[in-house]
Amino acid sequence: MSAFDDLNGKTAIVTGAARGLGREYVGRMVEAGMNVLACDRDDCGETVKAAIGPGKAVAKKVDVADG
Repeated sequence: MSAFDDLNGKTAIVTGAARGLGREYVGRMVEAGMNVLACDRDDCGETVKAAIGPGKAVAKKVDVADG
């Protein structure tokens, strides 16, 4: 049983999606059928391309740092 099992059709915003845990979360959420807005200050298009599943992911370059 996955932590994302009951989230099919839901929408999430993931920051830090270009690498590490953020990238992994995007992939797992799309696999579970979620729609994901993948955000990072660096390009995270590769994260979105690698996410395969019934859900959808869209990449957006943003800097959420304070200041």
